[in-house]
Amino acid sequence: MSIKITLVDGVVGGFAPASPSSQINLIVKKNDSVNVKNYIRKDIVADQFRLLETPPTFSSKEISAFATDIVSMFKDLPTEQPPGSSDIYGFNISINIDAPGFRWENRPNDGCVISESSIQPSEEQKKKFFEAAMKLKEIANTHAHIVIDN
Repeated sequence: MSIKITLVDGVVGGFAPASPSSQINLIVKKNDSVNVKNYIRKDIVADQFRLLETPPTFSSKEISAFATDIVSMFKDLPTEQPPGSSDIYGFNISINIDAPGFRWENRPNDGCVISESSIQPSEEQKKKFFEAAMKLKEIANTHAHIVIDN
């Protein structure tokens, strides 16, 4: 059993396509083995990212529990309809969750044509989404510190 959570920051486009500023990948495997990758944009023109990663033997029951909690919490959060129509949470962030028996993804529009979603989250749901995103960023900033490329 594994849980994969991906957060991409800077996903909303407009006249020009979206230009993500960072991407965080959190993978939790059985026995609390955790891999966190934090891709941070170095150069917008060259589309280059700096990759920070956790040590290969990193393990954390706290992060494993957080990932499990995210899966439970996101089961109650809506996604935009139709998919890719608009940023219904309003934070310019996309989150994708792939867990046993559960997939969830919000995909804000990244191009010129933006349409209104037929589904809108409540303020409480927006708050949960934002708190989960900030916690994912905190985990990446705290634990992903090995520089893989320059």
